Amino acid sequence: IIQCLQFQSTAGATQKLKFGLLNGGSAFFEPVLQGWQHRCDRLGVECINTLPGDDDNFPSCEEYRQYVVEKWIAEEGINGIAMKPCSNEFMNEMVPKWKAQGVPIVTFDSDAPNSTRVRYVGTNQEFLGRTMARLLRQLRPSGGSYAMIARKEGRDDAFIEEIERYNNRDDRAHWHELSENYTQTGNPRCSSCLLPGRFMGVMERAVVH
Repeated sequence: IIQCLQFQSTAGATQKLKFGLLNGGSAFFEPVLQGWQHRCDRLGVECINTLPGDDDNFPSCEEYRQYVVEKWIAEEGINGIAMKPCSNEFMNEMVPKWKAQGVPIVTFDSDAPNSTRVRYVGTNQEFLGRTMARLLRQLRPSGGSYAMIARKEGRDDAFIEEIERYNNRDDRAHWHELSENYTQTGNPRCSSCLLPGRFMGVMERAVVH
């Protein structure tokens, strides 16, 4: 991520670079911050970061990210930003504006391919969804029920399509989604932050069902 930002930065060769990281809010993303800080130190780049919850009173991911990015541009003289994206509509609108101000955006974890972001570092979500479904069928060949907890665009549809692929055949095991909604929706900026028990609590409630 850091090298992508270095390559895309419009700063002059003699200017000390400063990059920002808008990370995800769960423990899953802690290694991203650790790697970010380590690489910044190794390359001698000044880096700042923020997490969902560092600033209050933002009801949505979009408002939070817009506030942070514009604050960094105005006050920090930022040269590039790595960001876990919000909705595609938001990214498609805002990323070109930030890029026009000389601030390239690299996305990670999920992509916004039509937003003029300069690079994406992350997972092929559709492939991941299908692979998860196939592994689940192997682990439980008799079929059963499943709950969607951490939704992701591309991954969800691929998982459901693959896990329910043989539901119309009497000679194959069937899979069905639980009717209760176990998707994390407690906090629009951090889907597992404010729910009882956080991420594991949601999973435990789904298992009890």
